[in-house]
Amino acid sequence: MAGLVLPLVLIGPALLPGRILGGADWTDLLYPLMAFTREMLAATGSLPFWNPRIFSGMPHLASLNVLALYPTELASLALPVSPPTFYAADLLAHFGLAAAGAAWWAQRTGVGGGGALAAGLAYALGGHALTLAGAGHPHWVRCLALLPWMMGALDHARDAGSRRAALAAGALLGICALGGAMQFAALAAPVSAFWLAGGGPLPFRHRLALLALFACAAGGMGAALLLPGLEYYGESVRAVAEPGRAGAWSLSPWEIPGWVVAGAWGTPGNWFGPHAFRSSNDYAGPLAVVLAAVGAARPRDAHVRRLLWLAAASVLLALGPWTPAGRALAALPVYGGFRAPLRWLSFAHLALAQLMARGTDAVLARSGQRVARRGMAACLALMVACATGYAAAGWMGRAAADLPFVAEHLAEGGRGRGELTAVLGRAMAGGTLRAGAAGVALGCAAASTGLVLPAFALGAVGTADWLSAAAPFVGVVPAVPSDPVGEEVARRTEAPGPPFRIVSTEDAGAANRRMAAGREYTWGYHGLPLGRYARFYAGAVASPAAASWSLLNVRWLVAAGEQEDGLRPAAVIGLAPGASASLYLNPAAWPRAWLAAAPVPCPTPGAAWDAMQAPGWTPARAPVEGPLPPLATPGHGDIACAFGPDALRATVRVTQPGLVVFSEIWYPAWKAWVDGRRVPLLRAYGCLRAVAVPGGGHAVTMRYDSWTAKVGAWLTLLTVAALAGLAVPGHRGMRAAAA
Repeated sequence: MAGLVLPLVLIGPALLPGRILGGADWTDLLYPLMAFTREMLAATGSLPFWNPRIFSGMPHLASLNVLALYPTELASLALPVSPPTFYAADLLAHFGLAAAGAAWWAQRTGVGGGGALAAGLAYALGGHALTLAGAGHPHWVRCLALLPWMMGALDHARDAGSRRAALAAGALLGICALGGAMQFAALAAPVSAFWLAGGGPLPFRHRLALLALFACAAGGMGAALLLPGLEYYGESVRAVAEPGRAGAWSLSPWEIPGWVVAGAWGTPGNWFGPHAFRSSNDYAGPLAVVLAAVGAARPRDAHVRRLLWLAAASVLLALGPWTPAGRALAALPVYGGFRAPLRWLSFAHLALAQLMARGTDAVLARSGQRVARRGMAACLALMVACATGYAAAGWMGRAAADLPFVAEHLAEGGRGRGELTAVLGRAMAGGTLRAGAAGVALGCAAASTGLVLPAFALGAVGTADWLSAAAPFVGVVPAVPSDPVGEEVARRTEAPGPPFRIVSTEDAGAANRRMAAGREYTWGYHGLPLGRYARFYAGAVASPAAASWSLLNVRWLVAAGEQEDGLRPAAVIGLAPGASASLYLNPAAWPRAWLAAAPVPCPTPGAAWDAMQAPGWTPARAPVEGPLPPLATPGHGDIACAFGPDALRATVRVTQPGLVVFSEIWYPAWKAWVDGRRVPLLRAYGCLRAVAVPGGGHAVTMRYDSWTAKVGAWLTLLTVAALAGLAVPGHRGMRAAAA
């Protein structure tokens, strides 16, 4: 229960009607995607595999930003609860689970009740977990909640040779993968291997066997998303090497003081570090750091050494390309596509909480008063250092502004030295108060012979510390206001007829927020667009004269704050005072499907892109990848299409054999049939689907038919059944032993 109090204060208001968790990832990604999943489930009776409403169509369940297969989210699809309310309740439950897991793991390693409570609070309520929630990363908060339970199970498997414990730990990691946490699964895999096989009382071959069981359970449980997710990942923008990606969200050595002094380099809206965006505050606080140091200084057993190794390795790898180890990891498959090495800090925070539990135990023990006094002295030294820094904030600001990375980002943000000095002054003032309060709390613990007063002092100081550091990152705001542009688009596009698309120059999240209106947009807000489509779209933006918009069946254009040459606005929508958006009709939009006038065979994707960039290229010349059958000069044809969320049906009547191109995005899971006979699904224009048809009338069918989704779903179901079968005899045996 203690782990729920602070999250309830911060996140609880989001449970009220008309209130939601704020932030782009909440309003522009998670809420719309969950609403789309529910809408399609209600309309078709099944989960949607394809989402046609953003990026001109993209995979839905496999996209790794849709968390629908996570157990709590899957169960919620049948409940009459709004996405904001569900996510707020889900976060609260997982904060409690994280606190309970950290406390449980500490107790099973020999820590007393007071130390276990401190570990649970520090882990679940530290700046790392709370600000991940504020940033709109519920999948990572869920992983944090399951991580200590997984590590405790790995401990039991290594020490007692328990196969069930190894399978349980693997199942927990697989559940994390079902929640779209591909990066967490990839990071936790080597940690688990190190923890399980790196040492222990069992022979090495036994530990390897337990590791194999762990891997089978993790892979089997998460297969329903891992297999299609890996397929999608290979088709996404992350599959292509991107300079600087590995260091985009890595930890800088200059940021490490932020663990002790919150806001040392700014606030969420005023960041002076080497990165333009931080997904987490990563604040631990002086009390937690000092207690962890006390715990690490005690006589070290194998468990403490493992925790120290875990913390050190996590911080080292979080530095990303700053270190040889980070560069080597970024060169590996899958890992090279991750852009947030600082996510390794999740493991460092868990290790810190466990070490803090041991330090708290030492402080609370009567025989540990000497250690407690040393801890108090350390906190007081921190207080003096912060006070000195506050007094010298002007000098520090000028000195820091001369550092290369600070000067660069000051220039980029148009900020001056005075602002940096003010930020440092506020941070040092807060650090002084925090360190002083921590010293007082440890002093109370050292002077007391009981457990009530020190436990209360440590808990009160720690809670106030974490709250003051993390609260600015968590926002509960009123529900998203009305969208006059979306309403005007919906009103003007209500006429019956074939579907069409809309291109918008507004912020990327606008398309996602309008997902419920049923209109299809060419762009949106998502971390992993399809690579082929992103390349095509970039070319369309760079060369609008090439009529690439028209190839995508774009009939309407929403322009925010600018005018489009050659088009007369159909409507001008007023927004905030002095702002407006214009709605244009594109009379040159191509139909949803057409007969290619001049197919150009291309042996490779590169040849297709080269053909479209050649001087004099026009959209009438259709570059096509794949083996083309003999085609006559196109005659006349009629094409009528009917669209479903995961299927397409077309009636085609042509006078001669030809190539029918659909303004639908190609993806390997889509399959095509002509008159019930499977035919190759070709790629046209680099990213569109095409089918060769003989002369006459034909029925063309396309379905999203992913073998990875089928195999993955069966593997997950079989794993669940197998684990349930193994759990039942164990439960019966426990009951018999108790009797």
